[in-house]
Amino acid sequence: MAKSRQRQGRDTYEENVMVMGNTVMITTFNISLIVHGTVAEDKDFQKEKRDPYAVPNGMGILKLLESPLDITTSTIIKRIVANHEAYQKRNERKAESEKRYYEDKTYVSGD
Repeated sequence: MAKSRQRQGRDTYEENVMVMGNTVMITTFNISLIVHGTVAEDKDFQKEKRDPYAVPNGMGILKLLESPLDITTSTIIKRIVANHEAYQKRNERKAESEKRYYEDKTYVSGD
């Protein structure tokens, strides 16, 4: 019973949140254009039974833009993580080098 409630609640939530699938919301907010790029994080929406862009497409306000780059939030996150790891390794090498310098450092005596 709880699963059916969760599922039912999730469907209701999705229907209320999806502005692009609700004619009343589009009209209320005077939305004249809905745009989607050709590169998407997850193209599963194209395989779904119901097209989330059916309403704006039917209204003639859906435009597909050719994405100039093949970049998604996932690729950006992967680049950030990789750069952070490289930064950490570089700093570890610098810290080790500095530690060796101070351990091997000799002072010139004025005698």
